[in-house]
Amino acid sequence: MFTLLLFILGFCLRSECNDFILGQPRLYGPSEALVNEVQYFQCEVPNHSMIDAILLKIVKEDGKMLGEMTSLKGEVANIPLYIKPLYEGYLKCVASAQNNSEINATVSYRHYLKVIVPVKDAAIIYSGPDEFFEGKTLELRCQLGAGNHVSYKWLHNGQTISQSPFHHMADDRLRIYRTTSKDSGFYMCQARNIFNKTVYISNSSEVIITVKDLVSSPDISFIILKEDSGNYSALVTCQSNRGTTPITFSLYNRAQLVTNATSKERHTAFKVPVVMEQHLGWLQCQAENGDETTYSQWLPLHVVPVGGPVEMSYDYDIGENYAVVGLRFYCKAAKGTHPQYQWFLNETLLQARGSFFYVDDQPPVQSVLLLSVGRSSAGMYHCKVSDNFDNTTAISSQRRYMDKEVVNRLPVLVVAIVFGCFTMLILLVFSCCLIGVLFRRKEYGKVSLWTSQAADQLPQPTGRCHFSHVAPRYHLCYGYVLLLSCKSYYCPSCRNYHHHDQWNLCHRHHQNCRRHGQWNHCQHRYQNCHRHGQWNHCRHHHRNCHRHSNRWIHYHSHEHLHLHVAQPLEVSRTLPVDHPSKPFHLLLPMSAEQR
Repeated sequence: MFTLLLFILGFCLRSECNDFILGQPRLYGPSEALVNEVQYFQCEVPNHSMIDAILLKIVKEDGKMLGEMTSLKGEVANIPLYIKPLYEGYLKCVASAQNNSEINATVSYRHYLKVIVPVKDAAIIYSGPDEFFEGKTLELRCQLGAGNHVSYKWLHNGQTISQSPFHHMADDRLRIYRTTSKDSGFYMCQARNIFNKTVYISNSSEVIITVKDLVSSPDISFIILKEDSGNYSALVTCQSNRGTTPITFSLYNRAQLVTNATSKERHTAFKVPVVMEQHLGWLQCQAENGDETTYSQWLPLHVVPVGGPVEMSYDYDIGENYAVVGLRFYCKAAKGTHPQYQWFLNETLLQARGSFFYVDDQPPVQSVLLLSVGRSSAGMYHCKVSDNFDNTTAISSQRRYMDKEVVNRLPVLVVAIVFGCFTMLILLVFSCCLIGVLFRRKEYGKVSLWTSQAADQLPQPTGRCHFSHVAPRYHLCYGYVLLLSCKSYYCPSCRNYHHHDQWNLCHRHHQNCRRHGQWNHCQHRYQNCHRHGQWNHCRHHHRNCHRHSNRWIHYHSHEHLHLHVAQPLEVSRTLPVDHPSKPFHLLLPMSAEQR
Protein backbone atom coordinates (compact mmCIF):
# COMPACT_ATOMS: atom_id res chain seq x y z
CA MET A 1 0.00 0.00 0.00
CA PHE A 2 2.79 2.42 0.88
CA THR A 3 4.62 1.54 -2.34
CA LEU A 4 1.53 2.43 -4.38
CA LEU A 5 1.24 5.79 -2.68
CA LEU A 6 4.82 6.69 -3.48
CA PHE A 7 4.28 5.74 -7.12
CA ILE A 8 1.23 7.98 -7.46
CA LEU A 9 3.00 10.86 -5.77
CA GLY A 10 5.99 10.55 -8.12
CA PHE A 11 3.72 10.42 -11.15
CA CYS A 12 1.98 13.62 -10.08
CA LEU A 13 5.24 15.41 -9.49
CA ARG A 14 6.44 14.33 -12.93
CA SER A 15 3.29 15.71 -14.61
CA GLU A 16 3.67 19.09 -12.83
CA CYS A 17 7.28 19.38 -13.99
CA ASN A 18 6.30 18.79 -17.60
CA ASP A 19 3.63 21.49 -17.43
CA PHE A 20 5.99 24.15 -15.91
CA ILE A 21 6.80 27.23 -18.19
CA LEU A 22 9.67 29.64 -17.62
CA GLY A 23 8.90 33.32 -17.30
CA GLN A 24 9.91 35.77 -20.10
CA PRO A 25 13.52 36.88 -19.61
CA ARG A 26 14.56 40.53 -19.47
CA LEU A 27 17.65 41.84 -21.34
CA TYR A 28 19.60 44.93 -20.20
CA GLY A 29 22.71 46.50 -21.72
CA PRO A 30 24.22 49.52 -23.54
CA SER A 31 22.54 50.75 -26.72
CA GLU A 32 25.81 52.02 -28.19
CA ALA A 33 29.25 50.44 -28.06
CA LEU A 34 32.67 51.09 -29.51
CA VAL A 35 34.15 48.38 -31.64
CA ASN A 36 36.82 46.10 -30.08
CA GLU A 37 35.69 46.88 -26.55
CA VAL A 38 34.04 44.55 -23.95
CA GLN A 39 30.49 45.41 -22.91
CA TYR A 40 28.35 43.54 -20.35
CA PHE A 41 24.69 42.65 -20.89
CA GLN A 42 22.36 41.50 -18.06
CA CYS A 43 19.64 38.90 -18.48
CA GLU A 44 17.27 37.62 -15.76
CA VAL A 45 14.26 35.25 -15.67
CA PRO A 46 11.44 35.65 -13.15
CA ASN A 47 9.52 32.58 -11.71
CA HIS A 48 12.36 30.09 -11.86
CA SER A 49 12.51 28.99 -8.18
CA MET A 50 11.52 25.41 -9.02
CA ILE A 51 14.46 25.13 -11.45
CA ASP A 52 17.95 25.18 -10.09
CA ALA A 53 19.90 25.93 -13.32
CA ILE A 54 18.76 28.12 -16.29
CA LEU A 55 20.84 28.61 -19.44
CA LEU A 56 20.75 32.24 -20.76
CA LYS A 57 21.99 33.09 -24.26
CA ILE A 58 22.33 36.41 -26.16
CA VAL A 59 21.57 35.96 -29.84
CA LYS A 60 20.92 38.17 -32.89
CA GLU A 61 17.70 38.10 -34.82
CA ASP A 62 19.24 35.77 -37.38
CA GLY A 63 19.88 33.26 -34.53
CA LYS A 64 23.64 33.71 -34.26
CA MET A 65 24.74 33.35 -30.61
CA LEU A 66 26.98 36.09 -29.26
CA GLY A 67 27.41 34.87 -25.63
CA GLU A 68 25.87 32.64 -22.88
CA MET A 69 25.80 32.07 -19.14
CA THR A 70 24.11 29.67 -16.60
CA SER A 71 22.03 31.26 -13.85
CA LEU A 72 21.80 29.32 -10.56
CA LYS A 73 18.99 29.84 -8.09
CA GLY A 74 17.61 32.96 -9.79
CA GLU A 75 20.83 34.91 -10.17
CA VAL A 76 21.03 37.69 -12.81
CA ALA A 77 23.33 36.62 -15.61
CA ASN A 78 26.03 39.23 -16.45
CA ILE A 79 27.18 38.20 -19.96
CA PRO A 80 30.34 39.88 -21.39
CA LEU A 81 30.57 40.59 -25.17
CA TYR A 82 33.68 41.57 -27.14
CA ILE A 83 32.12 44.11 -29.54
CA LYS A 84 32.55 43.51 -33.22
CA PRO A 85 31.06 45.48 -36.13
CA LEU A 86 28.74 42.63 -36.97
CA TYR A 87 27.18 42.77 -33.50
CA GLU A 88 25.23 45.84 -34.52
CA GLY A 89 21.53 45.18 -34.71
CA TYR A 90 18.72 43.75 -32.58
CA LEU A 91 19.75 41.37 -29.73
CA LYS A 92 17.56 38.94 -27.69
CA CYS A 93 18.01 36.86 -24.55
CA VAL A 94 16.84 33.21 -24.74
CA ALA A 95 16.21 31.36 -21.44
CA SER A 96 15.94 27.53 -21.13
CA ALA A 97 16.21 24.91 -18.33
CA GLN A 98 19.64 23.41 -18.32
CA ASN A 99 19.70 19.64 -18.95
CA ASN A 100 15.91 19.53 -19.20
CA SER A 101 14.52 19.68 -22.68
CA GLU A 102 10.94 19.12 -21.52
CA ILE A 103 10.65 22.76 -20.27
CA ASN A 104 9.88 25.22 -23.10
CA ALA A 105 12.39 28.05 -23.70
CA THR A 106 11.34 31.71 -23.53
CA VAL A 107 12.64 34.83 -25.37
CA SER A 108 13.04 38.47 -24.17
CA TYR A 109 12.05 41.63 -26.02
CA ARG A 110 14.50 43.00 -28.63
CA HIS A 111 17.33 45.31 -27.67
CA TYR A 112 19.12 47.44 -30.35
CA LEU A 113 22.89 47.79 -30.23
CA LYS A 114 24.72 50.48 -32.27
CA VAL A 115 28.38 49.68 -32.90
CA ILE A 116 30.67 52.66 -33.58
CA VAL A 117 33.74 52.20 -35.75
CA PRO A 118 35.97 55.32 -35.60
CA VAL A 119 36.73 56.91 -38.99
CA LYS A 120 40.21 56.82 -40.42
CA ASP A 121 42.15 56.98 -43.70
CA ALA A 122 39.81 59.40 -45.60
CA ALA A 123 40.77 60.01 -49.24
CA ILE A 124 39.23 61.75 -52.29
CA ILE A 125 38.56 59.57 -55.31
CA TYR A 126 38.46 61.47 -58.65
CA SER A 127 38.96 59.88 -62.03
CA GLY A 128 38.54 62.96 -64.29
CA PRO A 129 41.13 65.45 -65.60
CA ASP A 130 42.60 68.00 -63.23
CA GLU A 131 42.01 70.79 -65.80
CA PHE A 132 38.94 71.29 -67.94
CA PHE A 133 36.81 74.12 -69.35
CA GLU A 134 33.80 75.62 -67.64
CA GLY A 135 30.33 74.19 -68.07
CA LYS A 136 31.18 70.58 -67.24
CA THR A 137 30.19 68.60 -64.10
CA LEU A 138 32.71 67.84 -61.36
CA GLU A 139 32.11 64.74 -59.18
CA LEU A 140 34.25 63.82 -56.14
CA ARG A 141 33.94 60.86 -53.72
CA CYS A 142 35.29 60.60 -50.16
CA GLN A 143 36.53 57.06 -49.40
CA LEU A 144 37.32 55.79 -45.85
CA GLY A 145 39.68 53.09 -44.64
CA ALA A 146 37.29 52.42 -41.70
CA GLY A 147 34.33 54.01 -40.05
CA ASN A 148 30.58 53.92 -39.89
CA HIS A 149 27.81 56.30 -38.92
CA VAL A 150 29.88 58.98 -40.64
CA SER A 151 28.99 62.58 -41.52
CA TYR A 152 30.92 64.30 -44.33
CA LYS A 153 31.98 67.91 -44.89
CA TRP A 154 33.55 69.24 -48.07
CA LEU A 155 35.98 72.16 -48.14
CA HIS A 156 37.02 74.35 -51.09
CA ASN A 157 40.14 76.41 -50.48
CA GLY A 158 39.59 75.90 -46.75
CA GLN A 159 35.94 77.10 -46.86
CA THR A 160 32.99 74.83 -46.19
CA ILE A 161 30.87 74.14 -49.29
CA SER A 162 27.17 74.74 -48.75
CA GLN A 163 24.31 73.01 -50.51
CA SER A 164 23.04 75.01 -53.53
CA PRO A 165 21.38 74.41 -56.89
CA PHE A 166 24.83 73.86 -58.45
CA HIS A 167 26.47 72.14 -55.43
CA HIS A 168 24.87 68.87 -54.41
CA MET A 169 26.18 66.68 -51.55
CA ALA A 170 24.80 63.23 -50.75
CA ASP A 171 26.45 60.50 -48.62
CA ASP A 172 30.12 60.51 -49.50
CA ARG A 173 29.80 62.29 -52.87
CA LEU A 174 30.09 65.91 -54.05
CA ARG A 175 28.68 67.02 -57.44
CA ILE A 176 29.18 70.51 -58.91
CA TYR A 177 27.10 71.28 -61.98
CA ARG A 178 27.95 73.92 -64.64
CA THR A 179 31.37 74.65 -63.23
CA THR A 180 33.09 78.01 -63.68
CA SER A 181 36.56 79.30 -62.95
CA LYS A 182 35.35 80.15 -59.43
CA ASP A 183 35.28 76.39 -58.77
CA SER A 184 39.01 76.09 -59.33
CA GLY A 185 41.13 75.40 -56.25
CA PHE A 186 41.89 72.85 -53.51
CA TYR A 187 39.28 70.31 -52.46
CA MET A 188 39.33 68.25 -49.25
CA CYS A 189 36.78 65.98 -47.57
CA GLN A 190 36.40 65.58 -43.80
CA ALA A 191 34.75 62.48 -42.26
CA ARG A 192 33.62 62.32 -38.61
CA ASN A 193 31.62 60.20 -36.16
CA ILE A 194 30.89 60.43 -32.44
CA PHE A 195 30.88 57.93 -29.55
CA ASN A 196 30.00 58.96 -26.00
CA LYS A 197 30.69 62.66 -26.82
CA THR A 198 34.02 61.74 -28.36
CA VAL A 199 34.43 63.01 -31.95
CA TYR A 200 36.55 61.01 -34.37
CA ILE A 201 37.73 62.99 -37.46
CA SER A 202 39.65 61.98 -40.55
CA ASN A 203 40.74 64.52 -43.20
CA SER A 204 41.66 63.57 -46.73
CA SER A 205 44.57 65.00 -48.64
CA GLU A 206 43.83 67.96 -50.96
CA VAL A 207 43.02 67.58 -54.63
CA ILE A 208 43.73 70.48 -57.04
CA ILE A 209 41.06 71.16 -59.68
CA THR A 210 41.46 73.84 -62.39
CA VAL A 211 38.39 75.08 -64.31
CA LYS A 212 39.27 77.22 -67.32
CA ASP A 213 37.09 80.09 -68.53
CA LEU A 214 36.05 80.03 -72.14
CA VAL A 215 37.27 83.09 -74.00
CA SER A 216 34.52 85.65 -74.59
CA SER A 217 33.78 87.27 -77.92
CA PRO A 218 36.49 89.91 -78.43
CA ASP A 219 35.87 93.62 -78.97
CA ILE A 220 37.59 95.28 -81.90
CA SER A 221 38.55 98.95 -82.23
CA PHE A 222 41.30 101.02 -83.73
CA ILE A 223 42.93 104.41 -83.42
CA ILE A 224 44.80 106.33 -86.09
CA LEU A 225 48.49 107.10 -85.74
CA LYS A 226 50.30 109.76 -87.74
CA GLU A 227 53.79 108.64 -88.69
CA ASP A 228 56.81 110.93 -88.92
CA SER A 229 56.78 110.43 -92.66
CA GLY A 230 53.31 111.89 -92.88
CA ASN A 231 51.65 108.53 -93.50
CA TYR A 232 48.89 107.10 -91.33
CA SER A 233 48.37 103.68 -89.79
CA ALA A 234 45.60 102.06 -87.75
CA LEU A 235 46.42 100.43 -84.41
CA VAL A 236 43.78 97.67 -84.16
CA THR A 237 43.05 96.36 -80.65
CA CYS A 238 41.45 92.96 -79.97
CA GLN A 239 40.26 92.48 -76.39
CA SER A 240 38.24 89.81 -74.56
CA ASN A 241 36.68 90.54 -71.20
CA ARG A 242 37.07 86.99 -69.88
CA GLY A 243 38.87 83.76 -70.67
CA THR A 244 41.77 81.76 -69.25
CA THR A 245 45.08 82.82 -70.70
CA PRO A 246 47.05 82.35 -72.84
CA ILE A 247 44.72 83.46 -75.67
CA THR A 248 45.52 83.40 -79.36
CA PHE A 249 44.16 86.41 -81.29
CA SER A 250 43.87 86.47 -85.09
CA LEU A 251 43.04 89.51 -87.28
CA TYR A 252 41.15 88.96 -90.54
CA ASN A 253 40.29 91.34 -93.38
CA ARG A 254 37.18 89.65 -94.66
CA ALA A 255 38.35 86.04 -95.31
CA GLN A 256 42.07 86.87 -95.44
CA LEU A 257 44.26 86.40 -92.36
CA VAL A 258 46.23 89.59 -91.74
CA THR A 259 48.20 88.50 -88.63
CA ASN A 260 47.89 86.62 -85.32
CA ALA A 261 49.54 86.53 -81.90
CA THR A 262 49.33 84.61 -78.60
CA SER A 263 49.05 86.77 -75.52
CA LYS A 264 49.26 86.12 -71.81
CA GLU A 265 46.83 89.02 -71.43
CA ARG A 266 43.26 89.23 -72.63
CA HIS A 267 44.14 91.79 -75.31
CA THR A 268 46.63 92.48 -78.06
CA ALA A 269 47.17 95.08 -80.81
CA PHE A 270 48.06 94.97 -84.53
CA LYS A 271 49.26 97.81 -86.77
CA VAL A 272 47.71 98.17 -90.24
CA PRO A 273 48.53 100.92 -92.82
CA VAL A 274 45.62 103.14 -93.92
CA VAL A 275 44.87 105.76 -96.57
CA MET A 276 42.59 108.69 -95.74
CA GLU A 277 39.05 108.62 -97.14
CA GLN A 278 39.55 105.18 -98.72
CA HIS A 279 37.56 102.11 -97.69
CA LEU A 280 40.18 99.40 -97.06
CA GLY A 281 37.90 96.50 -96.14
CA TRP A 282 36.25 94.95 -93.09
CA LEU A 283 38.24 93.79 -90.04
CA GLN A 284 37.38 91.01 -87.56
CA CYS A 285 39.15 89.60 -84.48
CA GLN A 286 39.07 85.90 -83.58
CA ALA A 287 40.06 84.56 -80.14
CA GLU A 288 40.80 80.97 -79.02
CA ASN A 289 42.21 79.48 -75.79
CA GLY A 290 42.03 75.76 -76.44
CA ASP A 291 38.37 74.75 -76.41
CA GLU A 292 36.51 76.91 -78.93
CA THR A 293 36.92 80.02 -81.11
CA THR A 294 34.95 83.24 -80.67
CA TYR A 295 34.48 86.12 -83.11
CA SER A 296 34.17 89.90 -82.92
CA GLN A 297 31.86 92.08 -84.97
CA TRP A 298 32.97 93.37 -88.36
CA LEU A 299 34.55 96.84 -88.34
CA PRO A 300 35.03 98.93 -91.50
CA LEU A 301 38.58 100.18 -92.08
CA HIS A 302 37.57 103.62 -93.30
CA VAL A 303 39.08 106.85 -91.99
CA VAL A 304 37.41 110.22 -92.74
CA PRO A 305 38.83 113.51 -91.42
CA VAL A 306 36.55 115.91 -89.54
CA GLY A 307 34.77 118.37 -91.81
CA GLY A 308 31.62 120.33 -92.54
CA PRO A 309 29.75 122.68 -90.21
CA VAL A 310 29.67 121.96 -86.49
CA GLU A 311 26.16 122.23 -85.03
CA MET A 312 25.43 123.07 -81.41
CA SER A 313 21.89 122.52 -80.05
CA TYR A 314 20.40 122.28 -76.59
CA ASP A 315 17.44 121.12 -74.53
CA TYR A 316 16.53 121.70 -70.88
CA ASP A 317 14.92 120.33 -67.73
CA ILE A 318 11.99 122.04 -66.00
CA GLY A 319 11.83 122.34 -62.21
CA GLU A 320 9.38 123.92 -59.81
CA ASN A 321 7.31 126.89 -61.02
CA TYR A 322 8.16 125.80 -64.57
CA ALA A 323 11.63 127.32 -64.33
CA VAL A 324 14.58 125.87 -66.27
CA VAL A 325 17.03 124.21 -63.85
CA GLY A 326 19.28 122.21 -66.17
CA LEU A 327 20.67 122.48 -69.71
CA ARG A 328 22.20 119.99 -72.13
CA PHE A 329 24.32 121.26 -75.03
CA TYR A 330 24.99 118.90 -77.97
CA CYS A 331 27.98 119.29 -80.30
CA LYS A 332 28.06 117.36 -83.57
CA ALA A 333 30.23 117.58 -86.71
CA ALA A 334 28.94 116.95 -90.22
CA LYS A 335 31.55 114.23 -90.86
CA GLY A 336 34.55 112.56 -89.25
CA THR A 337 35.26 109.05 -87.96
CA HIS A 338 37.64 110.00 -85.13
CA PRO A 339 36.53 113.38 -83.76
CA GLN A 340 37.84 115.09 -80.66
CA TYR A 341 35.53 117.56 -78.85
CA GLN A 342 36.33 120.64 -76.76
CA TRP A 343 33.86 122.88 -74.88
CA PHE A 344 34.47 126.55 -74.06
CA LEU A 345 32.80 129.07 -71.75
CA ASN A 346 33.93 132.61 -72.50
CA GLU A 347 37.02 131.14 -74.23
CA THR A 348 37.83 129.03 -71.13
CA LEU A 349 38.24 125.30 -71.83
CA LEU A 350 35.87 123.06 -69.85
CA GLN A 351 37.46 119.70 -69.05
CA ALA A 352 35.70 116.56 -67.79
CA ARG A 353 33.84 117.82 -64.69
CA GLY A 354 33.39 121.06 -62.79
CA SER A 355 31.23 122.56 -60.07
CA PHE A 356 28.37 123.33 -62.49
CA PHE A 357 29.13 121.23 -65.61
CA TYR A 358 29.93 117.71 -66.80
CA VAL A 359 31.32 116.73 -70.22
CA ASP A 360 30.05 113.43 -71.68
CA ASP A 361 31.88 112.52 -74.90
CA GLN A 362 30.05 110.00 -77.09
CA PRO A 363 32.42 109.49 -80.04
CA PRO A 364 32.12 109.45 -82.92
CA VAL A 365 28.52 110.72 -82.84
CA GLN A 366 28.55 113.73 -80.51
CA SER A 367 29.62 115.30 -77.23
CA VAL A 368 27.20 116.44 -74.51
CA LEU A 369 27.77 119.26 -72.02
CA LEU A 370 25.46 119.11 -68.97
CA LEU A 371 24.94 122.37 -67.06
CA SER A 372 23.13 123.48 -63.93
CA VAL A 373 21.48 126.87 -64.50
CA GLY A 374 22.82 129.51 -62.16
CA ARG A 375 24.93 132.62 -61.85
CA SER A 376 28.22 130.75 -62.35
CA SER A 377 27.05 129.08 -65.58
CA ALA A 378 26.06 132.31 -67.38
CA GLY A 379 28.15 133.22 -70.40
CA MET A 380 28.99 132.54 -74.04
CA TYR A 381 29.30 128.85 -75.03
CA HIS A 382 30.74 127.14 -78.10
CA CYS A 383 32.49 123.87 -79.02
CA LYS A 384 35.38 122.87 -81.29
CA VAL A 385 35.87 119.60 -83.17
CA SER A 386 39.16 118.23 -84.53
CA ASP A 387 40.68 114.86 -85.48
CA ASN A 388 42.05 112.99 -82.47
CA PHE A 389 45.11 111.96 -84.50
CA ASP A 390 45.80 115.46 -85.87
CA ASN A 391 44.56 118.47 -83.86
CA THR A 392 46.26 121.09 -86.01
CA THR A 393 42.91 121.99 -87.59
CA ALA A 394 39.75 122.51 -85.51
CA ILE A 395 36.24 123.58 -86.57
CA SER A 396 34.26 125.80 -84.23
CA SER A 397 30.50 125.99 -83.76
CA GLN A 398 28.39 129.13 -83.46
CA ARG A 399 28.47 130.90 -80.11
CA ARG A 400 25.40 130.98 -77.92
CA TYR A 401 24.87 133.19 -74.89
CA MET A 402 23.04 131.51 -72.02
CA ASP A 403 21.95 132.66 -68.58
CA LYS A 404 18.97 132.14 -66.28
CA GLU A 405 16.89 134.96 -67.78
CA VAL A 406 17.52 133.89 -71.37
CA VAL A 407 16.56 130.26 -70.92
CA ASN A 408 13.36 131.16 -69.04
CA ARG A 409 12.21 133.65 -71.70
CA LEU A 410 9.41 132.47 -73.95
CA PRO A 411 10.54 131.97 -77.57
CA VAL A 412 9.10 134.34 -80.20
CA LEU A 413 7.72 131.38 -82.13
CA VAL A 414 5.72 130.18 -79.11
CA VAL A 415 4.25 133.65 -78.53
CA ALA A 416 3.34 133.94 -82.24
CA ILE A 417 1.63 130.55 -82.24
CA VAL A 418 -0.42 131.31 -79.10
CA PHE A 419 -1.50 134.75 -80.38
CA GLY A 420 -2.34 133.34 -83.81
CA CYS A 421 -4.49 130.57 -82.31
CA PHE A 422 -6.37 133.13 -80.17
CA THR A 423 -7.00 135.36 -83.23
CA MET A 424 -8.25 132.44 -85.29
CA LEU A 425 -10.63 131.47 -82.48
CA ILE A 426 -12.11 135.00 -82.41
CA LEU A 427 -12.51 135.01 -86.22
CA LEU A 428 -14.15 131.60 -86.11
CA VAL A 429 -16.72 132.72 -83.53
CA PHE A 430 -17.46 135.92 -85.51
CA SER A 431 -17.88 133.93 -88.76
CA CYS A 432 -20.32 131.52 -87.09
CA CYS A 433 -22.42 134.43 -85.80
CA LEU A 434 -22.46 136.15 -89.21
CA ILE A 435 -23.44 132.96 -91.02
CA GLY A 436 -26.25 132.41 -88.50
CA VAL A 437 -27.68 135.91 -89.09
CA LEU A 438 -27.55 135.53 -92.89
CA PHE A 439 -29.13 132.10 -92.73
CA ARG A 440 -31.95 133.39 -90.50
CA ARG A 441 -32.76 136.26 -92.88
CA LYS A 442 -32.74 133.94 -95.84
CA GLU A 443 -35.00 131.46 -94.08
CA TYR A 444 -37.56 133.82 -92.48
CA GLY A 445 -37.17 137.12 -94.33
CA LYS A 446 -37.53 140.35 -92.40
CA VAL A 447 -40.29 139.07 -90.12
CA SER A 448 -39.69 136.61 -87.34
CA LEU A 449 -42.17 133.94 -86.43
CA TRP A 450 -43.90 133.85 -83.12
CA THR A 451 -42.36 131.80 -80.44
CA SER A 452 -44.46 129.25 -78.62
CA GLN A 453 -44.44 131.46 -75.50
CA ALA A 454 -45.88 134.43 -77.43
CA ALA A 455 -48.47 132.20 -79.06
CA ASP A 456 -49.67 130.95 -75.68
CA GLN A 457 -50.50 134.54 -74.70
CA LEU A 458 -52.79 135.18 -77.69
CA PRO A 459 -56.47 135.87 -76.91
CA GLN A 460 -59.04 133.30 -77.91
CA PRO A 461 -60.72 134.20 -81.25
CA THR A 462 -64.42 135.15 -81.40
CA GLY A 463 -66.67 136.25 -84.23
CA ARG A 464 -66.28 135.70 -87.92
CA CYS A 465 -64.18 137.38 -90.56
CA HIS A 466 -64.96 137.05 -94.26
CA PHE A 467 -62.28 137.71 -96.83
CA SER A 468 -62.64 139.32 -100.18
CA HIS A 469 -59.88 140.09 -102.64
CA VAL A 470 -57.18 138.79 -100.38
CA ALA A 471 -53.76 137.95 -101.81
CA PRO A 472 -52.98 134.33 -100.86
CA ARG A 473 -49.58 134.93 -99.26
CA TYR A 474 -49.76 134.62 -95.50
CA HIS A 475 -48.61 132.54 -92.53
CA LEU A 476 -50.51 130.63 -89.84
CA CYS A 477 -49.09 131.26 -86.36
CA TYR A 478 -50.46 128.53 -84.12
CA GLY A 479 -53.86 128.69 -85.77
CA TYR A 480 -53.99 132.48 -86.33
CA VAL A 481 -53.60 134.08 -89.74
CA LEU A 482 -50.97 136.78 -90.15
CA LEU A 483 -51.71 138.85 -93.23
CA LEU A 484 -48.55 139.94 -94.95
CA SER A 485 -49.98 141.42 -98.12
CA CYS A 486 -53.58 142.51 -98.65
CA LYS A 487 -55.38 144.83 -101.09
CA SER A 488 -58.71 144.98 -99.35
CA TYR A 489 -60.83 142.97 -96.97
CA TYR A 490 -64.14 143.22 -95.18
CA CYS A 491 -64.63 142.12 -91.57
CA PRO A 492 -68.11 142.59 -90.03
CA SER A 493 -66.76 142.29 -86.51
CA CYS A 494 -64.21 145.04 -87.17
CA ARG A 495 -66.85 147.27 -88.85
CA ASN A 496 -64.36 148.89 -91.18
CA TYR A 497 -63.64 148.62 -94.85
CA HIS A 498 -60.06 149.31 -95.73
CA HIS A 499 -59.18 149.97 -99.33
CA HIS A 500 -56.06 151.65 -100.66
CA ASP A 501 -55.66 153.19 -97.27
CA GLN A 502 -52.62 154.80 -95.81
CA TRP A 503 -51.98 153.05 -92.53
CA ASN A 504 -50.82 154.35 -89.26
CA LEU A 505 -47.50 155.98 -88.56
CA CYS A 506 -45.45 153.92 -86.12
CA HIS A 507 -43.40 155.77 -83.55
CA ARG A 508 -39.82 155.24 -82.44
CA HIS A 509 -40.16 153.17 -79.30
CA HIS A 510 -42.52 150.25 -78.63
CA GLN A 511 -45.85 151.65 -79.89
CA ASN A 512 -48.89 150.21 -81.61
CA CYS A 513 -50.49 151.14 -84.89
CA ARG A 514 -53.60 152.81 -83.60
CA ARG A 515 -56.24 152.94 -86.36
CA HIS A 516 -58.31 149.91 -87.33
CA GLY A 517 -55.77 147.23 -87.02
CA GLN A 518 -52.88 147.21 -84.59
CA TRP A 519 -50.99 144.63 -86.62
CA ASN A 520 -47.32 145.23 -86.31
CA HIS A 521 -45.03 146.16 -83.41
CA CYS A 522 -42.33 148.49 -84.61
CA GLN A 523 -39.09 149.53 -82.93
CA HIS A 524 -36.30 152.11 -83.21
CA ARG A 525 -37.28 153.99 -86.40
CA TYR A 526 -40.20 155.86 -88.05
CA GLN A 527 -41.79 153.71 -90.75
CA ASN A 528 -44.85 154.19 -92.92
CA CYS A 529 -47.69 151.83 -93.56
CA HIS A 530 -47.81 151.90 -97.32
CA ARG A 531 -50.71 151.61 -99.70
CA HIS A 532 -51.81 148.43 -101.33
CA GLY A 533 -51.44 146.44 -98.12
CA GLN A 534 -47.67 146.76 -97.73
CA TRP A 535 -47.45 146.40 -93.99
CA ASN A 536 -44.83 147.89 -91.79
CA HIS A 537 -41.18 146.93 -92.15
CA CYS A 538 -39.50 146.50 -88.72
CA ARG A 539 -35.84 145.96 -87.92
CA HIS A 540 -33.67 144.46 -85.18
CA HIS A 541 -36.36 142.57 -83.29
CA HIS A 542 -39.10 140.00 -83.85
CA ARG A 543 -42.48 141.46 -84.57
CA ASN A 544 -45.52 140.34 -82.68
CA CYS A 545 -49.01 139.81 -83.99
CA HIS A 546 -51.12 142.32 -82.08
CA ARG A 547 -54.84 142.63 -81.52
CA HIS A 548 -57.13 144.96 -83.44
CA SER A 549 -59.83 146.76 -81.54
CA ASN A 550 -61.96 143.63 -81.35
CA ARG A 551 -60.71 140.26 -82.61
CA TRP A 552 -58.13 138.54 -84.75
CA ILE A 553 -59.17 137.06 -88.03
CA HIS A 554 -60.17 133.45 -87.51
CA TYR A 555 -61.43 130.92 -89.97
CA HIS A 556 -64.83 129.41 -89.25
CA SER A 557 -64.89 125.69 -88.76
CA HIS A 558 -67.09 125.17 -91.84
CA GLU A 559 -64.75 126.95 -94.23
CA HIS A 560 -61.83 125.27 -95.97
CA LEU A 561 -58.54 126.25 -97.47
CA HIS A 562 -56.54 124.58 -100.20
CA LEU A 563 -53.03 124.47 -98.73
CA HIS A 564 -49.58 123.03 -99.49
CA VAL A 565 -48.10 121.48 -96.30
CA ALA A 566 -44.44 122.43 -95.61
CA GLN A 567 -43.18 118.90 -94.86
CA PRO A 568 -40.35 116.84 -96.44
CA LEU A 569 -42.76 116.39 -99.43
CA GLU A 570 -45.30 119.00 -100.48
CA VAL A 571 -48.75 117.41 -100.40
CA SER A 572 -51.88 119.19 -101.65
CA ARG A 573 -54.93 118.50 -99.59
CA THR A 574 -58.02 120.21 -98.07
CA LEU A 575 -57.84 120.84 -94.32
CA PRO A 576 -60.75 121.98 -92.14
CA VAL A 577 -59.51 124.58 -89.68
CA ASP A 578 -61.63 123.49 -86.77
CA HIS A 579 -58.94 123.17 -84.13
CA PRO A 580 -57.13 126.50 -83.89
CA SER A 581 -55.60 125.59 -80.54
CA LYS A 582 -53.41 122.91 -82.15
CA PRO A 583 -50.21 124.49 -83.51
CA PHE A 584 -49.26 123.93 -87.13
CA HIS A 585 -47.28 125.78 -89.81
CA LEU A 586 -48.64 126.03 -93.34
CA LEU A 587 -47.05 127.71 -96.35
CA LEU A 588 -49.46 128.86 -99.10
CA PRO A 589 -48.15 129.48 -102.63
CA MET A 590 -48.47 132.74 -104.44
CA SER A 591 -48.65 133.39 -108.16
CA ALA A 592 -46.17 135.52 -110.11
CA GLU A 593 -48.72 138.30 -110.66
CA GLN A 594 -49.47 138.48 -106.96
CA ARG A 595 -45.76 138.64 -106.13
